[in-house]
Amino acid sequence: MHALLVEDDDRMAQALGTALARRGHTVRRVARAQDALRHTHEAEFVLLDLGLPDLDGIELLRRLRTVCGVPLIVVTARCEERDIVQGLRAGADDYVVKPFRMAELMARIDSVRRRTDARGDRDRGAPGTAAVRRGDVEVDPAGRTVTVAGTQVRLTRREFDVLALLAARPDDPRGDPGPDLGRRLPRRLPLAGRPRGRHPRQDRPLRAGAHRPRVRLPARRRGAVRRRLLAVLTVLMGVAALLLCLPLAEGYARGRTEHLLLQRRSEAVRFADLAERMRTGADRAELAAEIGRYAELYGAGVVVVDTAGSTLARAGATPGPGAVEARGRALTGRSTDRLPTLRPWGPRHVVLAEPVGRDERVSGAVLLAVPTDAARRDVTVRWSLIAAGALASFAAAALVAAGIARWLLRPVLDLDRAVERLAAGSLRARAGSDTGPPELRRLRQHFNTMAEAVSDSIGRQRDFVADASHQLRNPLATLVLQLENVEPHVAPGPGLAEHARALDEAERLEELLDGLLALARVESGAAEPTDQDVSRAVRHRVAAWGPVFRAAGLELSAAGVPDGLRAHALPDAAGRILDALLDNAVKFVPSGGRVTVEASRQADGSTLVRVADDGPGVPEEQLDLLLRRFTRSPVHQNVPGSGLGLAIADEIARAGGGALGLAANTPHGLSAHFRLPPSPDSRPTSGRKVSGGPGVVRRAAEG
Repeated sequence: MHALLVEDDDRMAQALGTALARRGHTVRRVARAQDALRHTHEAEFVLLDLGLPDLDGIELLRRLRTVCGVPLIVVTARCEERDIVQGLRAGADDYVVKPFRMAELMARIDSVRRRTDARGDRDRGAPGTAAVRRGDVEVDPAGRTVTVAGTQVRLTRREFDVLALLAARPDDPRGDPGPDLGRRLPRRLPLAGRPRGRHPRQDRPLRAGAHRPRVRLPARRRGAVRRRLLAVLTVLMGVAALLLCLPLAEGYARGRTEHLLLQRRSEAVRFADLAERMRTGADRAELAAEIGRYAELYGAGVVVVDTAGSTLARAGATPGPGAVEARGRALTGRSTDRLPTLRPWGPRHVVLAEPVGRDERVSGAVLLAVPTDAARRDVTVRWSLIAAGALASFAAAALVAAGIARWLLRPVLDLDRAVERLAAGSLRARAGSDTGPPELRRLRQHFNTMAEAVSDSIGRQRDFVADASHQLRNPLATLVLQLENVEPHVAPGPGLAEHARALDEAERLEELLDGLLALARVESGAAEPTDQDVSRAVRHRVAAWGPVFRAAGLELSAAGVPDGLRAHALPDAAGRILDALLDNAVKFVPSGGRVTVEASRQADGSTLVRVADDGPGVPEEQLDLLLRRFTRSPVHQNVPGSGLGLAIADEIARAGGGALGLAANTPHGLSAHFRLPPSPDSRPTSGRKVSGGPGVVRRAAEG
């Protein structure tokens, strides 16, 4: 078979080309995308590296798929999930990550060829191979071309297959495209497959959006700060209004009382003059008539007494309380100079007295019982106006305070939301509000600068991970291929055994590289926490690991895994951590052992998953060495593995706000458990807790 190898690395191309040639394939190697487009018609299958100097491999995939129908297999060092998804959606039939063994690559080539040949046989044997026209759409199955309104449309192989199927079945009610096929059918159909790995950790559905999950922020009463600030400002403004209004109201009441005193005192002085000139009966009659008219006009009471207290004349009501004290002062020659302050609720009458005569010649006193209705009414009206003004001022001040609070707190709340999103893993979170005082605006600028620096730092770390993956995987893949190419030339004997050990060490380097890159991706914060179904993840991983445990002679069971266990952690955190723990159990539990997996919800709403085995366990004095990178128990030094599995699992748990812990199992063995924080939708309920906690130190064995 003729193979087209698109690879820019000369050493990798030479090693892979030699390996393919040894297996009977004719290989044409090109290093540029333009050369690949020119020679693709000669190939029966294409092996494509995505890192090309003149064009991105994903775009080349799309172009190749529009001009050829041969199998396209991506062979690249890009191992990120989003790269795999993009490659498959761009038209790749399979996706192989470097380094790889030639046996695996040849098996994948054969599998893709079988599918392609079977599909070609069906197409050639189908009766409807003539061109089909539906409206302005013409589909030519023989030439695998599609034209819409006379214009040829570029489709991938799978898109063409779907369109040809729809166009060839006009009588099928489920697939009749109708005459308006060209208007209803999208120009690009998002179809993709996915590879299946050999290991349970690789054989799971790909999630195209796993690298950018949606962040669900917890519900919070963000208006609490504003309400508290408004309450404080309202209280202060109310106190200020009271401090202003009360003296003003009291001052007016005192002024109105003084005005009443001055008015009525002048009348009392006039009556005192009349009483002092009273000599005859006619004078007494004149005085009585005068005070009578006054009492009738003002509703007041007037009494004229001599020094002995005898009444000389009276008109109107009798003076009430306070008359005796006022008369005593008047008989000593002192006039009433102060009245009780008038308020809306009283007093209803006031008494004032004026001496008759002067100094030592005081011959009596005039007492006036003055009603205060008119004065109190004036005080009530004025106090009402003051109160209305105070309320209006308070309302206006409250509106101003609300605006000030909003002006002050808008940047604070915006900064709080940005910090929360940044803490949740959203590296694009920025504070966008440009209002508020200068100090807060400067704080916003400093925060955005800091967030930008953090984002750039993590971005550089991600780029380093990607670059390191590519730069390390290519030489490692070349080394593996060259070792396999040398194998036929090694004579049987000790040399062949050493060659096999060299291949094993190359595979160990591959495992170590995968572990280091996985750990770097977790530590760089490349993924954001998201809600996930822990119950489903636990059952799925236990089912996936079942055949592996049975092959090792172990019993794996999932007991006590209730429905509805949800957590908020890194994407697939429960499955990835459980993979590491079950991988450890397979390695270190002897044949015939038993491993149980349990899950429960804790009182705070978090989810606890426990993996317990009845193996030999780890001595307690070695527990403080657990979870250190490349650290192993002395008795497990030669067990295969990189020594990074549990370190990666611990980082995954902690990055999502959880924890991983290990403790001794009873009567023997190891009990591993990890806790994941609850999702916002979870409601805290009582749950069963297991022994040990996140603070317990972990197992030294590799995961």
